[in-house]
Amino acid sequence: MFEHDPLPVSFFYQPEAPNYVSDKPLTDQFERWGYALGFELDEGDLPVPEDGNTALFAIAPQGMTEPQYVSKSEDDATFTVTVIGGSGLLIRQTAEGVLDQVPLEPDSQAIIHPGDMYSYKNMSLKYDLILRDIARPAFQEGDEIELTSSLLDGPRPEQHDDRTTCIAIDSEGYYRTIEQSNAFTEALSLAMRANKLITLETKRPGLKLRTLATEYDDKAYLEGVNEDRSHLSQHGDTTAENYNSTADAKRARENAGDKLRFGIWDGDRFVGSINAEPYNDGKSVEIGYWLRKSAEGHGYMSDAVTTLIDYLKHTYNTITAQVHVENSGSTRVLQKAGLMALGASIESWGTAIDFEYRPSPSLHSFS
Repeated sequence: MFEHDPLPVSFFYQPEAPNYVSDKPLTDQFERWGYALGFELDEGDLPVPEDGNTALFAIAPQGMTEPQYVSKSEDDATFTVTVIGGSGLLIRQTAEGVLDQVPLEPDSQAIIHPGDMYSYKNMSLKYDLILRDIARPAFQEGDEIELTSSLLDGPRPEQHDDRTTCIAIDSEGYYRTIEQSNAFTEALSLAMRANKLITLETKRPGLKLRTLATEYDDKAYLEGVNEDRSHLSQHGDTTAENYNSTADAKRARENAGDKLRFGIWDGDRFVGSINAEPYNDGKSVEIGYWLRKSAEGHGYMSDAVTTLIDYLKHTYNTITAQVHVENSGSTRVLQKAGLMALGASIESWGTAIDFEYRPSPSLHSFS
């Protein structure tokens, strides 16, 4: 399931002396979720800082932490999460019941409050996500409740129109029920399907491809479409015609099957979409993409296509694409990414130029 088994936090990170990392033993539960936990202590083996304590997470590629509910009683309590290395996602339902998905990038911070439910997800396929979580006042036993309905082998939640009733275990081992939104339940469920959650870093700082996975993404997608529908309808593109509501975006996401549907994100801003749909032979794949009007002219799509090609070429023998004969900008993008024009074909939406990319034969075993 993971690129590698979780490794102790001290393998990746050591604070400034005389402080040190005290690793917790790697239990079966840690290994199933794909992460390791440690704590930062001072030379007297006491938690730091003085007014709190510090938990450290090393989350393996595509791993995540089990969802938790913050039951800490102090209203002004905070968990301040800093990214030491890697990138990921904070999947959180706030105390007000709002689903909030926060990108976790190097040196970025996120704050968790009492009443929040959350999980950390490593979105990378290659790199570990290292987090430093400072609790003020100090975290105590019982300040969090494990949401067992979201565990890999836990009880199934009861889903209603817009809420999910979870079975949780408190610090004394007693079961209790907690309400969470269906959106949070869905986000956690998708996060656990690690093979469908992919983040691809481009060479441009802050620009990445991330699979469309949640209702938050549905809203961002529709916002991009609504920005200028006539712009997207050029050259026979049917995106504006197919997406008129978040329900349309959600339906496309849930029925994607083997198709990889990525959002192109500049930081937390959705700038466009790029997809990869395998052919029935399992050896070839077709890519398609669109960019919102306000994102044009910045080279986003060239970076996105090149990044996706680099990812796909290790799996497929042939990568194809089609563009309208009058779409010179898209033609340049494909040529820059190494695709060759093979000729023209007549499609329902007009005359298309057919492009193809064949990775080096050394990357594949041809039959």
